[in-house]
Amino acid sequence: MKKIVTVILSVLLCIILVACTNGKHLSLGEQANSDTLDEDAPVTEKGSSTCEFSETPNADNIIDEIVNADRIDIEEIYDKLSNVKLIGTQIDFQKKIDLLYNCTGRFVQQSENSGNKYTADVSFYLSKGDIYCSIDYSGYMDEIADGIVQESSKDGYFFESFPKGDLYGREQDFKIYFSNESLYISWADTCEYTLTRGDGSVENAQERNETFEETGVLDTIEDLIDKDFSGFEHNVVYDKETSSISISLQMDGLRSALTINDSQIVDEWEETTDLFSALSEQLYNAAKIPTYREDGIFIPYIFDVHIFIVDKINPNASYSESEMLLWVDNGAVKYNVIDNNFSSQNTNHPITTGERNALKSAQNYLSVMAFSYRGLVEQLEYEGYTTSEAEYATDNCGADWNLQAVKKAKKYLAVMSFAKDGLLEQLEYEGFTHSQATYGVEQAY
Repeated sequence: MKKIVTVILSVLLCIILVACTNGKHLSLGEQANSDTLDEDAPVTEKGSSTCEFSETPNADNIIDEIVNADRIDIEEIYDKLSNVKLIGTQIDFQKKIDLLYNCTGRFVQQSENSGNKYTADVSFYLSKGDIYCSIDYSGYMDEIADGIVQESSKDGYFFESFPKGDLYGREQDFKIYFSNESLYISWADTCEYTLTRGDGSVENAQERNETFEETGVLDTIEDLIDKDFSGFEHNVVYDKETSSISISLQMDGLRSALTINDSQIVDEWEETTDLFSALSEQLYNAAKIPTYREDGIFIPYIFDVHIFIVDKINPNASYSESEMLLWVDNGAVKYNVIDNNFSSQNTNHPITTGERNALKSAQNYLSVMAFSYRGLVEQLEYEGYTTSEAEYATDNCGADWNLQAVKKAKKYLAVMSFAKDGLLEQLEYEGFTHSQATYGVEQAY
């Protein structure tokens, strides 16, 4: 048992190598949020035995230059970030810039009366860290002022802006919502239009252009497991259909040892279980770094990392309860032989296509706006997912609901005034529990 603990600790110390597999996955357009990884983790090229920063511009300096500029267009920001390596919260910044970039360009509206096509040319820029939109809309006879941009509260849109316009000497209030494929615009009480992508727009986001195997991360994980678990029979299985990696470790004789009512063995097994949970979570965070872009959204290749401790390895990494000693998914223990039961009623493995797609949708939504648990389930159900699929996705999306409450509270305070009690009531109305809402108000107020 102590040998197992020592090996797992060794793996955890080396796990950062997974994130260092290939430096290109930290560049703009290919990097997902990796706040859960060590933000000081160095980066190296694939195949190197050590991790050293390459000769690239300093990301902090570049971002400081961007957020302090009087005005800098989103295209210029995109270019500046394309040659720097980003970590931690810098990746959130980069992801928002990439989304804005994919919302720029020309959108087309078919006039119901004349048959003419009205167009809206959209661009974004930053001024002292604030995001602004500039829109030239041919369906409006005067100019629309530039407006400040924030994350959208409207379903299906990433950003929103409420600029002013002037028509025949009267000020008009606009509501504009942006996504990569459509634009919603309204003013006065009767003018409301949806425009879609048209000629002159930026190119659609690229589809997946390489396999997960080609990213090099799978090779690194396999090498890591081969090296540090060389004393045990093991295998690593990548399942493209379920977007998962399954790691199986065969530990002969362990089951009989665990049946002995020995407190020391039980304590060591509990420690081992905790370490395998940590290993699973770290591998999951490392494996989801490489992403592909679909409809302007970052989508990880991997949504699940399973670790199985078993009596005998199955080449397909599919096990029944009687064959497993431990099953861990993304840091969460799903089965433990000591407890002799599953931690969830859903013991099917792998996940269904509907659950996997719902999980992708949930993570997409969370990348652009804040949700409560109940709110995210309802949103996914509204999108057509079943209740079980929506609940699976919400259970496994990795959201911190306290943090989501803080984000939602800050968003409300940015656009309107609230007393503490009123903000608390609003968050609870949004589906947050009383404790989550209270935390959100205290942190945001």
